[in-house]
Order: sequence, then C-alpha cells, then structure tokens
Amino acid sequence: MLTRRLTATATLALITAIIIADLATSLPLDPFRAPPAIALGSGQAASGAHCAALPGR
Repeated sequence: MLTRRLTATATLALITAIIIADLATSLPLDPFRAPPAIALGSGQAASGAHCAALPGR
C-alpha cells in the first residue's frame, strides 16, 4: 500500500510541476489569431493533419 501511495503522490507532483512550468513559460492565447476549432464550410483548406496529405490529381 505504501508503494501505491508513493507512486500516486509522485505522479500528481510531476503533473502539477509540468502544468506550473507550462503556465509560467507560455504566452496567453490570442483568440483573434487562433484557427477555428471546426472549419466546416468556411472555405479554408485543411493543413497540418493527415487529411491534408491527400495525393494530388
């Protein structure tokens, strides 16, 4: 039981440290420069994903 508690505590401490480090070093998001979450019918071409790597004709 001690090993499980130690592992859980270490995991939570690591996750907390990663989140704190990320928040301390990242810039705030700019909602006006962010890409749309869902761009269905917007006319924008797909980019940066596996669906963007389709072979051309």
